[in-house]
Amino acid sequence: VLDMLLAVLFPGYTHGKAVSPASLPYYFGDLLTRLQDELSSQVERAFAYDCRIRKNNVAECHACDRATLAVEKLLSELPTLRMQLKEDMQAAFDRDPAAESLDVILCCYPGIGAIATQRLANGLYRQGVPVIPRMWTERAHSRTGIDIHPGATIGRRFFIDHGTGVVVG
Repeated sequence: VLDMLLAVLFPGYTHGKAVSPASLPYYFGDLLTRLQDELSSQVERAFAYDCRIRKNNVAECHACDRATLAVEKLLSELPTLRMQLKEDMQAAFDRDPAAESLDVILCCYPGIGAIATQRLANGLYRQGVPVIPRMWTERAHSRTGIDIHPGATIGRRFFIDHGTGVVVG
């Protein structure tokens, strides 16, 4: 699911498929439909688990409703997240004299992947979705060496260059 979200934010870069301007509406339609179904299912299971374990009251669990609202909210925030990430990449380009292009930053700078993952995870974290936001940021941590807590507040134009061992709480 995280890979699908990243593919929506960066079409053609993360999903291994070439995307032409003419195919974008079909690409996004298919991807967003699958994404909404799969993410809703995962978020619903996370909420249901939380109700069962923490609250011991499955009868009053409203995981389905909460999951639908959380996923719809996150998906509605994707255009804003895309703009934030574009500013993050521009900050990397502006601040790093070795940066060749925005494409190189997107493909080769591990900080961008960690920041993109954290911004997505934060969207679910703010809505109280259990487990999933932390799983996502831990995945980014294992791939990049950059550990950003899903609840961290990160401002605009954020850039991490050489990220191994960076911790943001």
